[in-house]
Amino acid sequence: MNSIQGVITQQVLTKKDVKKANRKASAKANAAVIAAETVTSSMSLLLTIPILNKMRKINDNLTTAQKESVVSKIYETLESSGLKAKGVEIVNYTKAPNSSKYANFPKIFRSLIKYQDPLVAIAEGRNALFAFNNKVWVNLEKFSLSVFHELGHAHNANNSKILKVLQKSNAFGPYVSSLIIFASLITRKSKPEENKDNKLSVMQKVKNFVRDNAGKLTFLAMTPALIEEGVASLKGNKWAKKALDPTLAKKVFKVNKFGYLSYALTTLLMSTSTALLVKLKDNLFDKYQNKALQSIAEKKMANMDCD
Repeated sequence: MNSIQGVITQQVLTKKDVKKANRKASAKANAAVIAAETVTSSMSLLLTIPILNKMRKINDNLTTAQKESVVSKIYETLESSGLKAKGVEIVNYTKAPNSSKYANFPKIFRSLIKYQDPLVAIAEGRNALFAFNNKVWVNLEKFSLSVFHELGHAHNANNSKILKVLQKSNAFGPYVSSLIIFASLITRKSKPEENKDNKLSVMQKVKNFVRDNAGKLTFLAMTPALIEEGVASLKGNKWAKKALDPTLAKKVFKVNKFGYLSYALTTLLMSTSTALLVKLKDNLFDKYQNKALQSIAEKKMANMDCD
């Protein structure tokens, strides 16, 4: 469109036309970035699966004697660290929930939902966790090397108010980051010229700030988890070095290293993809808006020529 055509186009468009074009542009841009976000979220899961499998393989390669030694030292550490006196328990969870639990989910999603179920992951030896009821849940036969890290979580929860707060915030971090991502992707940047007084409202300024810094805010929301996970691993490594022979201790270090890597990669991918997707959304909106406005203007000018 040349400059003369552009001027004519602007002259025939009304505020109602612009709003109509904005709705169309937003719908198309939202659909595109939500699809892109779904892909990046799937990539995050796919990236962590090989890491978790590597952690499980390290445990699987232990001999029977090594597994027995690790389990024995775990209970000794539970006692010597003072965690047992604080009520910390280890639950050897080996039986996954009944498959009927997933019967109400669509068949196409059933396997994925089951795979992500924490209790299934624990029973299958793909994960372990410390719960706020002061219990460490783990399959000792399949994933015992990870228990030192989980005892680190237990120590954080029972001996440090700051680390306990960070630990509890872990439960909200993914939801906060998801909210930031969702809010940033379904909204568009407000412009002063769109308001009667050519000024942004406080809410519009807040929205623009969140969108402009969505990647950084997503990273910030996940930072408490990175800090607390790191501290738990350092404490777990310290206990493993003291309790186990050097060969087994190194295996604990490696498992904890891979575990932390999975958190770091997920956080980095989420924050980076969010920043890029917001820019993509804005570019797509401008593109679709221009097309919609041009289409509306051409129709109106065609009607004017007929008259």
